[in-house]
Amino acid sequence: MTCQRCIELMMDVLYGEEVTPRLCFEFFEHLGECSKCHQEYKELMETRELLAEWESEEMAPETVAFSQASNRFSMRRKSQTWWPLLQKVAAGVLIAVGAFSVIQSTGLLPAGDTAMVSESQLAEVIHDVTLARQEDDWRVIGEALLSLKEELEVKNRLEIRAVYEDMQNLEQRYVNALEESNRQFKTLISQ
Repeated sequence: MTCQRCIELMMDVLYGEEVTPRLCFEFFEHLGECSKCHQEYKELMETRELLAEWESEEMAPETVAFSQASNRFSMRRKSQTWWPLLQKVAAGVLIAVGAFSVIQSTGLLPAGDTAMVSESQLAEVIHDVTLARQEDDWRVIGEALLSLKEELEVKNRLEIRAVYEDMQNLEQRYVNALEESNRQFKTLISQ
């Protein structure tokens, strides 16, 4: 993900707008790699928290009542949407799996029956699967091309046969016309 795309997504992620899980993952992965974007996100989070504190200190009693009613409505609305909850559960599972993997890779937990696969082995497997899929695709494309070639050859043979039959018919008509012409010529000569 580029810094520009990260900046574009920052406000959506910060305020919990609907961002696809893939984009969210790429966003946080980029934050882990780019200190500039990470700092920008951190400053925005701090500003948001300060604004929230400032608003809660400065609110008038009628605003507080309205805000509480609004919060109850938004909580009811949030409880009706399952996507944010699913995102939180998925994030929790990813964090737990990541923590377990880190602890296991340090050797603090024995690997047991689980097989550890290095990144290079995983990359090889993915490469092999991709190649196998490409081979299947090429085979299907090849079969389709052979089928198309056979259909074109059959069509071509039928067209050639039709032209040949037309030529034979024309030749026969020419011979018949020539014979008729010869008969008429003989009739004229004999008169």
